[in-house]
Amino acid sequence: MPDQNPDVALTPEEAAAGIRKYRNAEEQDLARLKEAINRTPDEKFSFLMGLMRLQKAFDRSVLSKKSGNESFDDAYIKLWKCLNESNVRYIMIGDFATNFYGFRHFTGNVDIYLEDTVENRRKLRQAYNAYGMGDFPSFETMQFIPGWVDFPLQNGARLDIMTSMKGIDASFDECLALAPKMTIRGEIVPVLHINHLLANKKAIARLKDQLDVQELEKIKKLLEEDNPEKES
Repeated sequence: MPDQNPDVALTPEEAAAGIRKYRNAEEQDLARLKEAINRTPDEKFSFLMGLMRLQKAFDRSVLSKKSGNESFDDAYIKLWKCLNESNVRYIMIGDFATNFYGFRHFTGNVDIYLEDTVENRRKLRQAYNAYGMGDFPSFETMQFIPGWVDFPLQNGARLDIMTSMKGIDASFDECLALAPKMTIRGEIVPVLHINHLLANKKAIARLKDQLDVQELEKIKKLLEEDNPEKES
C-alpha cells in the first residue's frame, strides 16, 4: 500500500455528497481535528452528550432511570445554572474540558476545580441543594480529593470536585481569569485554559492523560496558527 493517496481530486458529485479525500492518514486526522476545533461550544457540548449517552447506554443503573436525551443533557445545563445562580467560583477541568477544546473521547464523569474558601463551599452547598440532590452540611468541611468522594448528578453521571490542581503553579484566581468563558445553551461556563490543562495532564501522567496531551498539543498549535497575535 502506498504512503500517499495518488488521487485526491473530487468530482462535483462527490463533493456535493460530502465525500472527502486526503493525501494520507495524517492529513485526514488534521482535517478532522480542525473541524472539531471550529465547532461552537454548543456543538461540542451536543457531540459530547452523544458520546456520553452511548457510554451510559451500557450502564444498567442509568438505563433504569429511563431518562431521554433531553433530560440527560439538561442535567448538565441545570448544574451549571445552579452553580452560576449561586455565584459558585468554579472551572470545568478534566475530560469535559478536553472535549471542549475539540479532542473527542468518552468521559463518564464531570470534574470541577473549586475555589476552596468557606464562603464558596457554602455557595456550592446551596447550588447542589437547588439542583435537587439534597442539602449536605458536610460540603462545608469535607476534603474534596479525587478517588475519595464523588457526587451523583440527575442523569446518573458523577461529579468530582477538586480544590487543587497538580502541575499548576497559578492560583485559582489566575486560572479563572485565563479560563475561556464558553456559552452553552445560555449558560456561561468557565473552562480551564489549555496551557493549564496541559500542565495538569502532564503532571498526572496516566496513560490516558498522555494521550490527551498529544492531542491537546496539536490543538494548541492549530489555535496559535489561527490566532498568531493572541497570547496563548
